[in-house]
Amino acid sequence: MRLFLAFAIVLCIAGGAWLVQGHDFYWPARGDPSLALHLSGSGARLLGAALFVMAGLGAMAVLQGRRGRPATRAWQLAYFALAMLAVVLIGAAMWSGEVVPNPEASAAATTP
Repeated sequence: MRLFLAFAIVLCIAGGAWLVQGHDFYWPARGDPSLALHLSGSGARLLGAALFVMAGLGAMAVLQGRRGRPATRAWQLAYFALAMLAVVLIGAAMWSGEVVPNPEASAAATTP
């Protein structure tokens, strides 16, 4: 379990570092892969910030687990506040994006 958590933290940091640079990002739709949510600039940065917050949540969980005693109320409130911040950042990123045809799906469809 610790290996999975460490891997998830590293992926969140790496993905967040890439997205915070503000490159365009296409998030494919679940139901229809020919559509994607286009996140440009600020939307990609918001999603990157959410990934950094989630990496922080993972680090908090690891440190709390190493203590070996129940979490304090203050720790629980801080964890909850950060989790809600991540949800708000992801929601804001999705709100700022627009649904467009997925360029990867259309490129795959035209390739022989």
